[in-house]
Amino acid sequence: MKTTVKAFLATSALACMAVVGTAGAADAAGGRLTLISGTGAATITYSTCQTPRPYPVQQPVIDAFINEPLPGCQAVLVNTSGTRKVLCVGRGSVPVEFRRSARVIIQPGTAPACTFEATASN
Repeated sequence: MKTTVKAFLATSALACMAVVGTAGAADAAGGRLTLISGTGAATITYSTCQTPRPYPVQQPVIDAFINEPLPGCQAVLVNTSGTRKVLCVGRGSVPVEFRRSARVIIQPGTAPACTFEATASN
């Protein structure tokens, strides 16, 4: 009887670890875009971009972003005049003309890596 209970508990523990491990891997496989403003941040998560999907922007002004797209996906900001800007992969600042964007579109495509330009100090 004790052997049966031990076997059951060991099997249950292994099953729990397998489920937790699978959930963690699934979360890591998703794309994520965080839009940052002076008052907070909002994150959009997605699991595919094969069909382009628009998302409303929740902040009135977007100052910066952290873009972690799925391979083959890109995030595009659409400002109030309808102009589009592909966001680079990584951390970046939002250009002034896109700070009041109305929506983000997650779509197939390749986004460039974010680069940082050195500034001269006086």
